[in-house]
This record gives sequence, structure tokens and C-alpha cells, in this order.
Amino acid sequence: MPQLTFTRFIACMLVVLYHESNEAVFSNYEKFKSIIKFGDASVSYFFLLSGFILSFNQIKTNNRFNISSAKTFWLKRFARIYPVYFLAFTICFIIFYLNYSIREKLSTGLILSNLTLTQSWFPKYTLNINYPSWSLSVEAFFYLCFPFIFNLFFLNQKNLINYILLAIFFFQGIISSVLLYFNINYYFSPLTHMSTFISGVWLGFIYSKYKKNFQKYSFYISVTAITALLYIINEFNHNLFLSKYYNYGILTPLHMLIILSVITNKFLTRIFSLKPLQYLGEISYSIYILHIPISLIIYGYTKQISVNSTTSLFLYVLFLILFSSWSYRTIEVPMKKKIIELYKV
Repeated sequence: MPQLTFTRFIACMLVVLYHESNEAVFSNYEKFKSIIKFGDASVSYFFLLSGFILSFNQIKTNNRFNISSAKTFWLKRFARIYPVYFLAFTICFIIFYLNYSIREKLSTGLILSNLTLTQSWFPKYTLNINYPSWSLSVEAFFYLCFPFIFNLFFLNQKNLINYILLAIFFFQGIISSVLLYFNINYYFSPLTHMSTFISGVWLGFIYSKYKKNFQKYSFYISVTAITALLYIINEFNHNLFLSKYYNYGILTPLHMLIILSVITNKFLTRIFSLKPLQYLGEISYSIYILHIPISLIIYGYTKQISVNSTTSLFLYVLFLILFSSWSYRTIEVPMKKKIIELYKV
């Protein structure tokens, strides 16, 4: 689904701006500032989109996973994410190691948890080194679970178990919110976001089964999605419940509507399938995982030459996109092919 690729770039840039912009940059654009304030919600969109695409693609094979196909899936996922992930880790590690005040914090546990993509399971290691990589740790766990989750849905498509499973995982999202209220929840845990990923897997099955019906009502789906999005943007600064729990599954229906709008609306499909936009979507993973190490480099330089915040942000985003394009072409794609060829998959 090439039209969904560009949505990854949009979501990715919202995360980047959430992390890197400050109040002064968007002081004259209140509505845009409201959007940026919940830019981290895009991470939940990534989890849902990942579940949907993985599910939809596997359904097209009309096969469940066996041991061999599961191993192939895991290898391809590793080959896809790890090379650039390791590049980003290495850049951050070198920068922190050269800083004497930070070097002593680079413990063996911290380094190993990051190298093995397990940092999201250890609160004290989660947001160290390249801190957005916690979501890759979560994704890695989802990839590990996906063949088993897919088979559960695949083997029970014609009975209520499918819907019972979905209800259970939606309920898990509610439980996460309740635990958060009592300050005993760990937001960065893969278990906290499992319901979002499972919902994406379920949506893949539902869309595959009722594709023509969704396309028939694409206009109403798009209108509903736009209305809901505008409402949430408008309410975010005023609604305490929304501002506190928006990352715990309550935006899942909105994210579902966005996905369905893009893949069923012919106008959006045509626009989002343009080659330049697709390319931005293709490099979005590199943009996401590299945006902190590039930030450390660019902002460290612009502070030395006294560049204002708006110019610094512009230079940062420009260099980030250019460097990510280079990374995509010279590291991400070639290394993926080499790793797969090495294991003859």
C-alpha cells in the first residue's frame, strides 16, 4: 500500500518537531502548536500501522505462519531495522563517550540493553543514549509475537473468538490507563502498547474481508476521520482526560479511520502515491531513528555560532532529511539485502 508510506513521514515529522521545537518557534501559530504538543501520539500510530501492514501483507499469502516462515519473517524484520538503528546508537554513544560528565553513566547494562533492543523492559535504561529507540524495542517485541498473534486470528476468522481477542486487548488498553491514573503504569513497556498493535492486526483482517464495503463508504470514512482529528486538536489543550491518556489506546479508533481514509479515498490515494511523497515515506525510518543523534550534532554547532531557534530548526530538519536519504540509500537498503542474502532467505 504505497499511499500509506507517506503517512509514516507525516507521523515521523510530528515526532521530530515534538522533540526538537520550542515555544518560540511556533509562538504565532497556536493551532499548529497544539498539533505539535501531541506529536508523540504518532508513535501509537506507528504501532497500529505496523500491525495493519504486517497483517494485510501476510493475509495476501493466504497462509498462516509455520516455523520456517516465522524465521524468515524475523530475519527480514531484523535486516530492515537494525543496520540504521546501530548507526544511530553508535553516533550517540561516541558523542556521550566524549563527554566526561556523561561517560560514567554508560554502564554495561545500558549498552547491552540498547544493542539487544530490550531497553523498553528496563525503566532505568529506556530513555538513555538514543531515547526514541525505546519504540524500536517495543516494535521488536511485536515482531517476535506477530506470527503467533496472526495465527490466532487466521485460525479463528469465522467465529467469535476473533472479536473476543480484540475485546480483550482493547480492555488491556483501558487497564493501562487505570494503572497510569494510580501512577503504577510504565508507559514505555511493550505490554502497554500491545493493544494498539493487536488492533492494527485485527484491522488488516477486517479490511481484507470487507474491502469493497470500506471503499463504498470512503467519503463518509474520510469526513469522520477529518472531523474527529479536528475535534481532538481543538480539545487537546482543554480536555485533561485527553491530554493525559491520549497515548494509551484512546486514539486507536482515530488512527484506524486515518488508515482507512488514505487507502479507500481515491483522491488521497492518488496524491499520497506520488513518487516524491513515497520516497519521503521510505526514508522516514531513518529520519525517526537518526533525529536525536543529528540533533546533538546540529544544535551543538548552531549554539556555537549563535543562530536563532527558527533558523536552527530549519537547518536541522534539512540536514536530517538529507542525511536520512543518504543513510537509506547507502546503509538501510544495501545492508538489508546483504543480511538476507547472507542467510539465503
